[in-house]
Amino acid sequence: MPHPAPRRQGGTQSRDMALVRSELLRTVGEFFADPQDIVASTAPAWIGVLHRLPAGRSTASLVADCRRVTDLIAAQDGLAARAGIGEAADSVGGLHDSYQDACDALRLGARFADTDRVHPITDLRVHQVVTAVSQSARHRLLELTATELRAQPDWPALRDTVTAWCESGFNLVRTAEALHIHRNTVVYRMNKIEQITGRPLREYRTAMALYLACLADRLGH
Repeated sequence: MPHPAPRRQGGTQSRDMALVRSELLRTVGEFFADPQDIVASTAPAWIGVLHRLPAGRSTASLVADCRRVTDLIAAQDGLAARAGIGEAADSVGGLHDSYQDACDALRLGARFADTDRVHPITDLRVHQVVTAVSQSARHRLLELTATELRAQPDWPALRDTVTAWCESGFNLVRTAEALHIHRNTVVYRMNKIEQITGRPLREYRTAMALYLACLADRLGH
């Protein structure tokens, strides 16, 4: 999803954007050049790619390809770009679902993982489910699970700690690395969360309920 380019001197913005879209389509099409690949502009500033995934290739290799494409767009066109990746499909209906997943991944990735440029839906399935829940249900989850935590002045840091704790496999070292802070700071924050909620974060049901509440809070904003 490239950001709009500035107007070029001596031409209209509509003509400039048409030229930018043409250049981007060519850049992406030259990278995904398999005869069975389909590259098309699906909406303003959006490019859709139906890519034939050869046997034996993993999603990780596709993520690496998409990173190279976004780097190429930045180098050649001076634009920032993101990519969302859906699941592999082998039917027309599956392709439709995969495209919708890719759109969700792009939207959610920009919100929850804005430091990365490429977002596989496989990393965002829980986020996708939370967005499908009604706003009233998300609000009730927050009220019943994290009201006192949200009243704390350092709530964003506590929320990030809960999120990193769950997404790092309930591992202290990986949580500290994900947050780029010392392990003692993670321990301090976790102790504070446990004191306020009265429930241990090392109890998985507690941690997962708080994790979902933290995602709901992010969506609420």
